[in-house]
Amino acid sequence: MKNLAERSAKVAETLGMIVDQVGKVTGLLGEIATASQEQFQGVTQISKAMNQLDSSVQQNAATSQENSSVAEELKAQAGVIKDHVGNLMILIDKRVQNAGPEI
Repeated sequence: MKNLAERSAKVAETLGMIVDQVGKVTGLLGEIATASQEQFQGVTQISKAMNQLDSSVQQNAATSQENSSVAEELKAQAGVIKDHVGNLMILIDKRVQNAGPEI
């Protein structure tokens, strides 16, 4: 009978240790779950930031392309104005030559 009581006490002690360890494991699993959730939120924020950066880069590229087109158009218009000024200078020079000397 004494042997049975000792065995029962030992089993009870072992079961108590198992329950303690299961509690510790449960606590660790909770911490892991919390850390995983925080990491998920961090990755989500990074993803949103990357999407915003991508959008900004695309907008900048579009604006750059528009600016390039405007610059080309201005260059063409400057060439036309230069030609007109050149023609005007020729007309003025001809008038001065045709007017003759003033007395």
